[in-house]
Amino acid sequence: MKKYPLLQSQLGIILECLKYPESTQYNIPTITKLGKQIDKNKLVKSFETLINCHSIMNNRYETTENGEIVQWPDMNMPKNIKLWNCSEEEFQNYIKNDFVRVFDLFNGKPLYRIDIVETEKDVYMLIDIHHSIADGFTLALLGNKELNAYSKNKPQIIDTKLYEIAEEENLLQQTEKYLLARNYFVNKFKNVEFATLSDSNEPKTGKMLQISSFIEQKLVDDFCNKNEIRIDLLFQAAFALVIGSLSRKSKIAYGSAYHGRAGLAKMRAFGMFVNVVPVMTDLSGELTVKELIQNIEKETNLAYQNANYPAGHLFNDIGDFPHISFNFRANKSIQVSFKFEDIEYYGKELKRNLIHNDLCVIIRLTNNEYEICLESSEEKNDKKTLEKLAETFKDVVLNYMKNINEQLKNIPVISEKEEEKLIKLSEGEKFEYDQRETLIDLLRTRARKTQDATAVVYENHRLTYKELDELTDALAAKLIQDYHLEKESAVGVMIERSENIAIYPYAIMKAGCAYMPLDITFPAERIIYMCEDADVRLILTEKKYAEQKLRDFKGSILTQEEISGLNVGADYRNKLPEVKSEDRFIILYTSGTTGKPKGTALEHKNVINFCYWYVETVCLTEKDRVAAYSNFGFDAHMMDIYPSIKVGAAVYVIPEETRKDILGVNEFLEKHKITVNFFTTQIGCLLKNMNHSLRLIITGGELLPPSENNDSDFRFINGYGPTETTLCVTTYEIKGKTNGKIIGRPNYNNDIYIIDEEKRLVPEGMTGEMFISGAGLGRGYLNQPELNEKKFTEIKVKGKCIKGYRTGDLARWTDDGNIEFIGRIDTQVKLRGLRIELGEIEGVALCYEGIKQVCVQVVNDQIVMYYTSEKKIDEIALSNFMAQKLTDFMIPSIFMRLEELPLNANGKVDKRKLPKPEVNTIILNEAPENEVEAKVLEYAKELLPGIEFGVTDDLIRLGFTSLMMMKLILKIRNEIDLKLNIADIMHYKTIRRVLMNNDHVLWFYNDYDNKKPLLVVSQGIVGINEIAHLYDVWSKLFNLIIINPVTSDYIGKENEFFNELIEFYYLKLEEKLDPDVNVCGFVGFSFGGEISYSLAELWDERHGNKPFVIMGDTYLNDTQNLSDKEILVVTQEMVKKYYLEIRNQDIKDEYLDFVSDAYNRVFKITSRKTMKPYNGRVILLDALKYSSATEHNRKIKIAKKYIPNLEIIPFEDKNHFGLYLDKDLTFFYGELLRKQIQNIQ
Repeated sequence: MKKYPLLQSQLGIILECLKYPESTQYNIPTITKLGKQIDKNKLVKSFETLINCHSIMNNRYETTENGEIVQWPDMNMPKNIKLWNCSEEEFQNYIKNDFVRVFDLFNGKPLYRIDIVETEKDVYMLIDIHHSIADGFTLALLGNKELNAYSKNKPQIIDTKLYEIAEEENLLQQTEKYLLARNYFVNKFKNVEFATLSDSNEPKTGKMLQISSFIEQKLVDDFCNKNEIRIDLLFQAAFALVIGSLSRKSKIAYGSAYHGRAGLAKMRAFGMFVNVVPVMTDLSGELTVKELIQNIEKETNLAYQNANYPAGHLFNDIGDFPHISFNFRANKSIQVSFKFEDIEYYGKELKRNLIHNDLCVIIRLTNNEYEICLESSEEKNDKKTLEKLAETFKDVVLNYMKNINEQLKNIPVISEKEEEKLIKLSEGEKFEYDQRETLIDLLRTRARKTQDATAVVYENHRLTYKELDELTDALAAKLIQDYHLEKESAVGVMIERSENIAIYPYAIMKAGCAYMPLDITFPAERIIYMCEDADVRLILTEKKYAEQKLRDFKGSILTQEEISGLNVGADYRNKLPEVKSEDRFIILYTSGTTGKPKGTALEHKNVINFCYWYVETVCLTEKDRVAAYSNFGFDAHMMDIYPSIKVGAAVYVIPEETRKDILGVNEFLEKHKITVNFFTTQIGCLLKNMNHSLRLIITGGELLPPSENNDSDFRFINGYGPTETTLCVTTYEIKGKTNGKIIGRPNYNNDIYIIDEEKRLVPEGMTGEMFISGAGLGRGYLNQPELNEKKFTEIKVKGKCIKGYRTGDLARWTDDGNIEFIGRIDTQVKLRGLRIELGEIEGVALCYEGIKQVCVQVVNDQIVMYYTSEKKIDEIALSNFMAQKLTDFMIPSIFMRLEELPLNANGKVDKRKLPKPEVNTIILNEAPENEVEAKVLEYAKELLPGIEFGVTDDLIRLGFTSLMMMKLILKIRNEIDLKLNIADIMHYKTIRRVLMNNDHVLWFYNDYDNKKPLLVVSQGIVGINEIAHLYDVWSKLFNLIIINPVTSDYIGKENEFFNELIEFYYLKLEEKLDPDVNVCGFVGFSFGGEISYSLAELWDERHGNKPFVIMGDTYLNDTQNLSDKEILVVTQEMVKKYYLEIRNQDIKDEYLDFVSDAYNRVFKITSRKTMKPYNGRVILLDALKYSSATEHNRKIKIAKKYIPNLEIIPFEDKNHFGLYLDKDLTFFYGELLRKQIQNIQ
């Protein structure tokens, strides 16, 4: 038997059936009532004759040896026609559950099913044909002509075989006509992404949903006849506008069903010829409805003319396919009807159970109405969405018919009735208050009413309302007098957490200016940019930050140390300017898409409205206590302060160190009896089951995790709001089950509209962009006119222009009138409550030498940077480079170098194809050395599942977030009663170093004197009391820092531990010292000499000042020479001999064991470390008594190998201990160190 190729339309269907084997999407099931009068046996015989006459009805598929699918007619195939009886109930169950089922395409059985069933009510005909052998025209041919002809034994149709047509199609692929068609489609769609309304483009098999809306046929027909418009084009134009509006695209690409039956032979043939032809519709510009219809006609005609290039070929060429399709079938010639013995029977299509498509919109005729039928897998769209879509399509058709010459952008996608409903939904509650009020008025009112009440508390500092008012008056007067500030001038504030977070802003506001918070953790370059952009002329700060961060600032700086002599209590009212509610009072910077942060200005009236809402919602009174938790550099700090001042509540400022420790935060709240507070979402959730003082928490900044209920002892309110519209503009109180996405309704005097890209209201329940207007709306961005025009814009509602802010956040209205947050339109994300523009991170990364392409994503709360590069990139250096320009929370925690970034059809990065993030830092996987390390490692691994790491691996580079740190700290404290904090983890990074920090290992021996140089001493095994005589002398010459080597609990077994130890001491030094303080020298005895040498080498590497080194009888080694047993013997004999000479008595056995064990551990470390070269000055003091010539020569050889500037001072009469325990050497050391100071000077 000859085997034939498949039509490309057939092949596409079969490949999809193989990919989604449970789907019945390509079944064509119908049901027709026939009546009891039908001759069932004759009907069966007619079907048998028809099937014999049409070879495609006997089609078989098989796969050749080379994997090609072929087809051929098996005329011996048994017929699949069943005639049977059952009850009506059984029949309905059969239709619902059993009739529509998957066809096995390769088992040689018929690809159709025909059931003629008689029940007590009627006779029914069920037909299901696989789409690969039939289409709508095939069913029309079968039902309207042929079946009737066969019933009268008068066959009229000659079998035109699909097989020959398939062979012709294959030959066509070698012609110029095919190539021209291919060029047309590929050029048109290669840079286009096909439209979708779902979260994912990937098809998903699910239960078939089918929802319809209806329009009177006569109404549409009369309109189209009058305006000379094709009916199918009217519906297709409505389809295009709805899809464009809801997918937020001005150009949309989708599939349009084309019958594919050009020519008489195909028109008469049984088979599958329908093609899904890709169509592009441009909705942009000033198009009218009529012009859109005309354009669609041109586009579809061109597409159909080139349809000899199969759609399957195009999808292979461009790597994408239509996810949404339009199918106009409102044609009587392809309706579900059958003629038998000249009697016409009308049937209907059945649901196909399981399908996998995104959305198919079918227009058909049903009882003198145009049915707009939407089909989708329930895994892609839910029933309510389809119901709303069906009504929206209908509304747009009707709106077109009212406004055929109107521009598209002015065509609503909703009805007038729904518009009224949406307006009511969008409006927040109206609340009246004195619109002239300012923040200054709030404070003055409180200072007058409750002057002795506590306003602000920080540690031991307490200010009453009267004191706060008078102090800020005095400082405001000083600012005006000394710095000649003009109205609304920008004044920077860069301070540590203290009562000043209330004092400085109020003083600046009273001076008629706007304060600009500057986060002390920001890189200097970012701070300077912000100040220049905002035209900041004055910054209030602290001396150390002025020196560290503001060296390049060109304006004035007023430090806390310089503020003195204020005449607090004097009347300055006449000297202070009038401040109005329309004046700006704050400038806040957020991440920007251009690679630079952008500043937003808010006015007094914006936050006053918020305060009224907050006070009423929270029931805040003067009896409440509020903790200032939020970072002063971000907008949430206003929530901590200003509502409290309005009612006279007390604000307790949480210290920075406490702020980073969740248990410390909770202890602070309970100690100070805090009743109401704002926290970022994750922190608020952690406090749920811990705190017993709060009566209410407001959270915000990120999505809530889903929960069954609010299981805390206090009210829990989740808030949403961009900086540009002043703190929270919606809130939702958690009482029952929540998916975490519900953000509530608009707050007082704020309105939120959900709009499409053309600023039209979208239907209720459909996704659009949140547009916020009302009392919270800020002024806009500084120096960004183009961005302001785009973001701070107007929409028209009922003909009225409303100004507001386009948030870039997608959301929809829920059935109960709340807003559900969906996600972001652009590359902005919220990470741990902070707004981040991924584009800003990408822009900075692209400035690094060697980086070619970058894509930054947030995966599992970690910033991941995918990149391509010309050469291997030092990712630590890259991270350090980015840290100079970005804030720490914007630095990627994972870097992934790729050969190339995956691209989608339009040349953009296909984020779905980016590989799963992998930790690409080197993992040492060092085993724990004690029970505490083991426990902490176990807890850390619970937070980073799937990653094997050890106690010396960098937790930050492994992906540890601040929230993970809080959870780890909480677990450690609850399980093993060990107190850690986030700052330690952030600074020391590894479990071992964090735990080391719990020991007292580094301290100043004397009070710091900035006139003296700094000396770091690493003592050996002996206690500090035995060498205090040396430190007393040295401390007169130097600022002295003592390092007490950690040897008892944390001695490792490999070289890596020594490096870990040195890195730990280095970090401790950096933590202890101000950035501008440098170390001039390192001194160490015995094992301490090893530490001093390695620390000097590391300090020089990172600071470049080559400190001197003095090593007292240090055992130098760069390879392992001794076994563990040999080391133990050597150390015990050495300790006995030295102790006897120094103490003039034998050592006790228990003390011998302790000391020799310590030395044994030290030798294990130092004999396994690798020594590095050092070019600074090094003095080696060599105790020769009891030391062999061999040992002395070995030590000198190693020293000279690595140390070019080496000076050796031998001591013939001193043993190892005596070199630093003999007090007669005190003067020698003093002179030696004086000489080093002279060399430095």
